[in-house]
Amino acid sequence: MESTIKILLAAPTYSGKIYCQDQWLDQLEKLTYPVDVLIVDNSKYPNNYEYLKEKAENSKHNFKVEYCKPKPGTSVRDALNDCMTIIRKAILDGGYTHWFSLETDVFIPYNTIEYLLAFDKSFIGLPYFHGSGVNGTFLMQQDFPGLDKRLSNISLPKKSFLDFKGELITCYQGGIGCCLVKRAVIEYIPFRIADFAPEQFPDAFFHDDCLKAKIPYYICTGVIAEHINNGDRWKAVQKERPAYESKEVEIALMDLGLCDECQYLYIEQIGESKKYCCLVTDDLEIKDNSIRECKNFESR
Repeated sequence: MESTIKILLAAPTYSGKIYCQDQWLDQLEKLTYPVDVLIVDNSKYPNNYEYLKEKAENSKHNFKVEYCKPKPGTSVRDALNDCMTIIRKAILDGGYTHWFSLETDVFIPYNTIEYLLAFDKSFIGLPYFHGSGVNGTFLMQQDFPGLDKRLSNISLPKKSFLDFKGELITCYQGGIGCCLVKRAVIEYIPFRIADFAPEQFPDAFFHDDCLKAKIPYYICTGVIAEHINNGDRWKAVQKERPAYESKEVEIALMDLGLCDECQYLYIEQIGESKKYCCLVTDDLEIKDNSIRECKNFESR
């Protein structure tokens, strides 16, 4: 089976994911199924892209990194859609039989690809919760179709998931945090966004278009992926990252973009809601007396 299957593990990312980026990259090296890897970075500045390229050079995988610099005034979802378009082209041009989507804040058992392949479904994934690791309140997976041409944003409560006994089920929406998609689906369903649902991102439209094309999305209820995009687990990981100390304040170097007013790096203090603009050295340390508060900024 392995001789005829060619999988591209591909995902967008940006510098806001640095709180778990190294752990996620380590995870890739432990996956037990051979894959090629493509990461498309859409950070405002190429620092994270350059870092990822260095990491890719030491990977056991055929690992490529592309930089998709957001155009001025581009929304987050526009930038994501541009990244997904690059990923789709790579899948089709590279002759891949499958796309394995593993978002850069999702963690899985190392044999997940073999597990999903065994079901031989066109579109299949693992369930995960909204933040807080496996302790979130709501599943990303949704079981309500869109109404009046707008996409649903209703999630199954956690208690619904606990009623399952490990069986394979279908659902309407599920994100693309961890899923395996056959090439035929990628050929037929492009990534897109639309003005009629401005709050929805390319993954939501992808699920909706698959539903309309009668391509079911399956989730394996026997395994839960860990999603650390926010909540308690996110905070724990954030606090575990190296802290940098200046005379004014201890901070975690979270790249939230550049301040539009002063063009300093925009950061957030550990465990606090305060945000600052500052200058950093080549060693990623805060320059003394450079922290300033600016209200006119653009955040991610």
